[in-house]
Amino acid sequence: MTWDEVISLAKGFSRSEGGVEYHGLDIQWPWRYLPFAYGLPFTDTEGKVDLANPGWAEVLRLYKRAYDEQNNYANNDFIVQHFLKTRDVAMYAGNASAIIEDHDNKFGEFNWDMVTFPKYSGRELIWPANPFMFAPTKSSKHRELAFELTLAFQSEPMLETDRAKEQEMKNRLQSANKNIEAIYAMKPVKYVASKYDATANTTLQKKMAELQIGKDINTVLREWKEETEKQVESQKVGSK
Repeated sequence: MTWDEVISLAKGFSRSEGGVEYHGLDIQWPWRYLPFAYGLPFTDTEGKVDLANPGWAEVLRLYKRAYDEQNNYANNDFIVQHFLKTRDVAMYAGNASAIIEDHDNKFGEFNWDMVTFPKYSGRELIWPANPFMFAPTKSSKHRELAFELTLAFQSEPMLETDRAKEQEMKNRLQSANKNIEAIYAMKPVKYVASKYDATANTTLQKKMAELQIGKDINTVLREWKEETEKQVESQKVGSK
């Protein structure tokens, strides 16, 4: 399904009943997962934001539509709070590990299943990257030791542990008759991280919230670019 189709479906679940507000869709960290699902880098290696890519306007359009058509709903709680615990959200789009890992013991028995992540209209279905990285900081007093520790995470014993965890997850899903093929139906994509990603992403989170108070998409994007690149330049000066 496309994002627009999912949002249309979510709209049908949004209602007030018995004093409880129900909503159709939670998007985990939309300032991260919506760009990742499009395959967008936050900045280039120099910390510049490329607004010529039409994907950024599409990301904000979908976020605003999801917010507007769910009676101005945006989840600011724990990522699966409303889907698993209070159960007032019908669908959750995000990292499935929070649901897969021992969900019954944490939240009680819960009937759920999964499908592929939504895709953008006219684009291929991809696995949204959510990169995590380890890197020694310039200010560290033990940079060599930190670098050795970083390498250890890529060692064969650690990789074997990761593979074992993946197999354990697959076994758990298969034994519960979950749609595990949804995970592997998506195409993994390479994400080239920039050291300025955190700056750009934090700024984007703040600017996307301004869509909720009526600021238009073009203004939000322009201000995001300006604020991000200004902060990047300050970081470059400070590191000299």
